[in-house]
Amino acid sequence: MMLIPAYVGRKSNIQVLISQHSDGEYIAQVIKRLGFGIIRGSTTRGGIRALKALVDKTKEGSSVAITPDGPRGPRFVIQAGTIYLGKKTQLSIIPVVTGLSNYWELPSWDRFRIPKPFSRALMMYGDPINIPANLAEEDMEYYRLKLEQIMKEMAERADNLVRQKDTANNHY
Repeated sequence: MMLIPAYVGRKSNIQVLISQHSDGEYIAQVIKRLGFGIIRGSTTRGGIRALKALVDKTKEGSSVAITPDGPRGPRFVIQAGTIYLGKKTQLSIIPVVTGLSNYWELPSWDRFRIPKPFSRALMMYGDPINIPANLAEEDMEYYRLKLEQIMKEMAERADNLVRQKDTANNHY
């Protein structure tokens, strides 16, 4: 679901966390050309360094974007680094999902979607989630599960809304 948000946020100088895996290089090149800053790292490679870079960028006033289910998934399973970043920076986590009316789905773990020509897209932004600075390590799971549930519900709602719009248009 990354294509539409990448287009909408282009030239915004948002710092984007991208995996150090080989497939991440393709994404990094495209994202860089759209005007985003790039921070490389993931839960499996360079994660600590990447988190530090993200924190540093927020202190400089940058916004950051991450795909919270990590470079290898599982799909829609939020990684703990998202919550840690919210705790450390004290910036709100704003869930963002995209619904598409018509798309091709790649046979990858994340079922990457490519919008078909003339399909409708809907970007949905959730309410900000604030992670307490003094949150104990054992309480981070509560926020991780909360964000995971919110994003799953939002993704389903966005898909349903964009499809309802198409159905309504077909009746006229």
